Amino acid sequence: MLTKIQIEEVKDYLDEDQDSPEDSGEGGSPSGNIEENPLAEPFSNGVSLAVGHAKAQSKSQLLDAMPEKPVVDRLVLEWFNSYDPFLHLIHAPTFQNEYKNFWKDPQSTPTMWIGLLFGIMSLAVFFRHRAEGTGCQPPRPVMDTIKRYRTMAQSAMVIADYTTGKPYTIECMMITAANQHLLSFGNQCNVWVMLGLAIRLALRMGYHRDPSHFPELSFMQGEMRRRIWHLLTQLDVLISFQLGLPSMIRSIPSDIKPPHNLLDADFDMNTKEPPQPRPLSEMTPVSYSIAKWRICAVFAEACDLSLAVVDPSYAEVLDLDKRMREAYGLIPPTLRVRPMDQSVTDTPEVIMCRFNLELLYLKSLCVLHRRFLNESQTDTRHTYSRKTCLEAAFECLKYHKIIHDAVQTSGQLERFRWYMSSITSHNFLLAAMIICLELTTYHEADATAANAMREQLSWNQDEAIALLRTSYVIWRSVRGLSKDSAKACGILGVLLRKVKAPQGTSPDSSEGTDESFDDIGGSEPSSLGGFDIITPQVVPPDQAFNSSEQLLTSNPNDFAPIGDMLDMPTNIDWV
Repeated sequence: MLTKIQIEEVKDYLDEDQDSPEDSGEGGSPSGNIEENPLAEPFSNGVSLAVGHAKAQSKSQLLDAMPEKPVVDRLVLEWFNSYDPFLHLIHAPTFQNEYKNFWKDPQSTPTMWIGLLFGIMSLAVFFRHRAEGTGCQPPRPVMDTIKRYRTMAQSAMVIADYTTGKPYTIECMMITAANQHLLSFGNQCNVWVMLGLAIRLALRMGYHRDPSHFPELSFMQGEMRRRIWHLLTQLDVLISFQLGLPSMIRSIPSDIKPPHNLLDADFDMNTKEPPQPRPLSEMTPVSYSIAKWRICAVFAEACDLSLAVVDPSYAEVLDLDKRMREAYGLIPPTLRVRPMDQSVTDTPEVIMCRFNLELLYLKSLCVLHRRFLNESQTDTRHTYSRKTCLEAAFECLKYHKIIHDAVQTSGQLERFRWYMSSITSHNFLLAAMIICLELTTYHEADATAANAMREQLSWNQDEAIALLRTSYVIWRSVRGLSKDSAKACGILGVLLRKVKAPQGTSPDSSEGTDESFDDIGGSEPSSLGGFDIITPQVVPPDQAFNSSEQLLTSNPNDFAPIGDMLDMPTNIDWV
C-alpha cells in the first residue's frame, strides 16, 4: 500500500510537465514559447477562455503595464482601508512583506501574485469612485482604468496557468470575480461562472478538506485556506440564489472547520502553535464572516428545499427553522442589529455588518416558509409558517427605509449610499413581493375565515400598504443607478396598483394618472415603463439620478403581465 509521501511523490512527478517557467523568469506563458516563436497561437491551450480575454502575453508585458510605485502605493492603501468583504482573504502583514520584495525585484515575483496586485488595484479604483458619491456607474476614464487593471489580472492568471493551482490562484480569481460583480450592474451570470471555476480549482487544491489533514501546511496557510473556502461557500450560495439556481458547493463533501476569530497580527508564517482564538465578542477581520457563515449554512439548506422537485416534509421545514434561530442566536452582541440612535459611537462598517446579518436572517425565514403562502388562508395547518414569513418580510421592508435614511447626506451611513443599488437590496424586493402577494388575496379570501390568522400579525393592511409605498419611493430614487433598481421600481409599481385596485376593477383602468399613488407625494408626473405615476419629492437633488446615466426605457407592457399573474398566485413560485 502506498504511503502518503509516496503518493505525493507520484503526483509531483506527474505534474512536472505542467510546471511553467513563469515564476523563474525564464518565460512568460504556460507553454514558455510565445516570446520565442512570434507565429505561435497565444494561449492556445484554452485557459484564457474562462477568465476573459488576456491582453498581456508575458510577465515582462505585465510589469511594463504596472504604474509607478507612488500610484500603486495609494491604491493598495485605499483597498486595505475599504469596506470589502474580500479583505480577510489576504494576510496583511505577509502581503506587506511580499509587496516590499516585489519592488526590490519585480522579475522574480510570482506572476500570480502580480495578478493579485492588479486585481486589488482595480477594486481600489472602483472603491475610490464609489466613496466620492458620484453615482453607481463610473465615468468612462475611470471605467477604462478599472478594466485595464482587471485585464492585467486576467492576463497574469493565464500566463501563470491558473489550472495548475499555484499559490494565490484562488485569491486572484476571487478578487477578479469581485471586480466582475461590481461592474456587472445586474448581470451576475459571469460572476457565477467564474465562481464555479474557482470552486473547482479549490477542490483540486484540497481546500474543501480541513488543513489538519495536511501536516505540511503551516498554521497560517491552513487558516487562510479556511477563510477562502468559507467565503467561497457564502458567495456561491448567495449568488446562486440570486440567479434562481442551486448552489454548486452544497453537494461537495467537506469537513473544513470555520476560521478562528483572530487578527492578522496574531499569526504569521513562523507560527507553530495555534494562538488562542479571541472571544467572538471581540471584533476581528473575520468576526462578521464567521457569524454570516453560520446563518448562510442554514440559508443554503432552505434554498435547497425551495428548489426541491419533491416537496419536503413540514418536519424538515420546522427543523431548519429551529436551526436558523439557533444560528441567529449565536451572533455576538457587537454584531446584533440595534436602533440607529443607539449606534452613534459605532463605525459605519460595523453598522452595515449588523444590517447585513439581520437581512440575511429575515430573507432566510422568508425563503424557508414562503411556499406556504400559496395555500388557502383558511388552512390553519401551516399558520406558523405563514405568520413567520409575513412578519419577516414586513421587518425587512422596515429596514429598507431605515437604511435609506441613514445613507443620505450627513447620515450615519452616508459613505454607503451605493448600498441601495447593491445585490443586497434585492432582499427588499423579495419582501415586497411577499407582502403584495398576501395583500392581493385580501380581496379573494373569506374575510371571516381568514381573520383569525391575520389577527396574529403585528401589522395590518393599511400599515403594509404604507410601507410598500415608502419602499416604492425609495426604489424610484435609485432607479437610475442600475437596471435592477429600475426593474424593481417598475415591478413594485405594478404590484401596488394591483393591491390598491378595488375588487372587481382592473388595476390598469385609470388613465393619465395612477390614483393608487396620489398620496405618495409630489405633483410632477413622470413616465416609468409606460405607467404614469407621481414623482416623489423625498430625495435631495444632489442624490437624484443623472439623466445621462442608463435609465429604464422598457416597453409599456414589460411589467403588465405581473399584474395578471397575481390573479393566479397558487400557480406561481413567486419568491
